[in-house]
Amino acid sequence: LSFGIAPAILMYAWGLKPYGRLGWLAAFLYFVCGALRLARFNTEHSPTAKIFFKGLPIPCAAGMIAISIIFDDYYGGFGNTSHLYLVFMAYALAFLMVSRIEYRSFKDLNFTNRESFSSLIIMVLLLIVVALNPENMLFVIGILYVSFYPFRSLYNKIRKQSRGVPQSINHSENH
Repeated sequence: LSFGIAPAILMYAWGLKPYGRLGWLAAFLYFVCGALRLARFNTEHSPTAKIFFKGLPIPCAAGMIAISIIFDDYYGGFGNTSHLYLVFMAYALAFLMVSRIEYRSFKDLNFTNRESFSSLIIMVLLLIVVALNPENMLFVIGILYVSFYPFRSLYNKIRKQSRGVPQSINHSENH
């Protein structure tokens, strides 16, 4: 409920209500796809599950909705189409949650060895940058995470097709 119905209600109340049926359906689709995403997560086990999630994780989708509303409120809206992006975002996030696009889970990070010290420094610097301007930086980080993996997936498909590699090769076989 926290990551499914709450963001759907928040989106609808914040900016989807003026769009009538289109807005209501966008919020409902987000909720349904979130439930399907969680059902798949609980039933599907893959060899790469520790490193990658299949589809956009629902907490990330919910966070993207929340930070987008904060970002919009921080800048005072964007004129007459201020909330139109919420309609697009609801449909896009719903699709990404039920897609087969692999998103990095970061569960495999290990901060106990010496090689991870540089990763720890990078994370501390990232936290400092976010703390300086959270409204903008959280939005940018969210957009980068949500959009990077679909572009990466598309790039990999194009690269495989140009090499003549069959599409049925599993991701786990490439590593």
